Amino acid sequence: MKYIWVLFIITGFSWAHEHSTPWIESENLEQGLYVSVSPPWVVRKDGDFPISIQVRNISAKHDVFVKEIRLKGDEQQQVEPRKMLQTQGDLLKHVQIAKANFENGGSVIEQKEFIDLVAKLGREVCSARWLVSGEIDTLHIEIDILENRIPRTIRKSVEVNKQPPLPRGGAADAAVAINGKCEQTVVAPRNANTLWWFAGDQHIHTSFSADAVIIDGTEQEPYEYSEYAESIGLDWAIFTDHSNVTYSEVWGDRDWYVESQFNWGQAECQQYRDDHDWLSIYSQEMGLGQQGFWDLASHMLCLPLEQDLPGMLPNPSDGLVYGHADCESEQTIINRINDAGAYGFIAHPYDWMYLFFYEWDWGNGTNGWAGMELMCDPGGGYDDDDWSTWYKWHELLNGIAAPTNGQLQERDGWPNAFPVGIGDSDAHEPGLVGRIWTYAAMESVGRTNLKNGILGGHCIASNGPLAWVTVNESFTGEVALLPDGWNDDIVVSIRTNSSMGYAGEYSAEILVNGEVRHTIDPSGVPSYSLDYYVHSLNLGPDDKFITLRVTKGGLLCLANPVWLQHTIYGDLDGDGTIGMGDLLQLIASWGGCTSCLSDLNQDGIVGTTDLLTLISLW
Repeated sequence: MKYIWVLFIITGFSWAHEHSTPWIESENLEQGLYVSVSPPWVVRKDGDFPISIQVRNISAKHDVFVKEIRLKGDEQQQVEPRKMLQTQGDLLKHVQIAKANFENGGSVIEQKEFIDLVAKLGREVCSARWLVSGEIDTLHIEIDILENRIPRTIRKSVEVNKQPPLPRGGAADAAVAINGKCEQTVVAPRNANTLWWFAGDQHIHTSFSADAVIIDGTEQEPYEYSEYAESIGLDWAIFTDHSNVTYSEVWGDRDWYVESQFNWGQAECQQYRDDHDWLSIYSQEMGLGQQGFWDLASHMLCLPLEQDLPGMLPNPSDGLVYGHADCESEQTIINRINDAGAYGFIAHPYDWMYLFFYEWDWGNGTNGWAGMELMCDPGGGYDDDDWSTWYKWHELLNGIAAPTNGQLQERDGWPNAFPVGIGDSDAHEPGLVGRIWTYAAMESVGRTNLKNGILGGHCIASNGPLAWVTVNESFTGEVALLPDGWNDDIVVSIRTNSSMGYAGEYSAEILVNGEVRHTIDPSGVPSYSLDYYVHSLNLGPDDKFITLRVTKGGLLCLANPVWLQHTIYGDLDGDGTIGMGDLLQLIASWGGCTSCLSDLNQDGIVGTTDLLTLISLW
């Protein structure tokens, strides 16, 4: 290792990634024991759901023998672990002192000391994991223990947070028209093409990630994580364990990350797909580049959307505490991802963690990556780092060439036409999976559809609501044609459920070229399925794309762009002329077609009058 062990103090340090080490906090202990009962943070799917129970002897005066763990009310749910948890003595005090030094930006030596002590303190654990009947609303857990030959029972009760399924899209039940003066009027919803959306999390760490095990106490492998993700109501999950982490638990007991772990993770995901017909995918979060005094790496998600990786991708690194440093160049790693048939997405672009990893270097001159995380937080929130990404993303979108012939131009050296924004949790324990997710528009869930949905930008980052923009029947990720004389009618669709509140309680910002062009104030309409018809954007020839931000309190939805191409009246295929292609498109739209590009006279019907108009323009 090339680094010299020196003191390097940074004041005001805080975790950029919130890891959870609750067992080192004295207020969470019960007579020196830490007991956790962890169901999914929310249950949205009918049927059984998983729970995990952990018992740790953190600071009890004696060794503790765990005799039995029971779920009351379901006598079949019981285990007899019969495990002795040794007393840790005064180790907790040393951990808490080391934690204070760690969070105050201590030296590399102090960072190492903290990680070592946490690993030692948390390694003695007694666990139980079950699938629980979906009819249970409250978990009543009993744990029989012997301490100094004295029996006692620890009792825990945990409410299960049950919510309705995530919104899927579909036609609106209510609608509001907004005129050029920004006045709102409740109107009847139009018959519109139906979009169906599915949800997934592409950034999850299992027990094959060192920090998830050592700091967060994770024991679950990808199969068990998949049970959590499915119970949450997600339709897919991609597990991305750290491939550049070479840390050994307590410096010599276990190594991360090795090929056998990768192969095991892939096999577990394949097994879950076979057992449950649910899309579980295994991959890597890779370190790349060398920045700053410590040559810290940035992070990139390797997403094998269409097919599994052929094997673990090499990701050598050199050191510090977790081995997040001194990785191969950004372009080398990106090329490696692409050569494996996967796609690179920049993880938490403006996030960083002292001595662990660094934010993305926008001046590194790379190409070939597919997109970035617009939202990323295991707690489901968003902060200044996310807003920095939001602004940078719009800057990049403004650099994309305008569409022609109804399509965006291909970019040499890039896998897609524009950088796509996604949302992920970056969960390091099962209870945090799916706090942020990506909605993708698809006919059904499958690898090819997932690739087309995400890579094409037909997707939305969210921690709750589903919202998108439609312009002349073109939606998120597509190109909308704006002919001369078009009446500036766009549709903002918002879908929620009862746990999120009515769609009419949300505000929406419509951004054109990255600047807010119009704000939709909450209408108060008591519907979970609401469309807004907006006539006040005044789109001109310099306007290239529309994005959308929808909020209510801490709930947020960020939609990828609808691209705009200005064309002549009657040009239905965007090729700049009136000809056979336009005729075929008009015939394909024949009949009722509200706010349809082929409805040249805008009477709500594509018919003979529109045909004669088109011929006159030939």
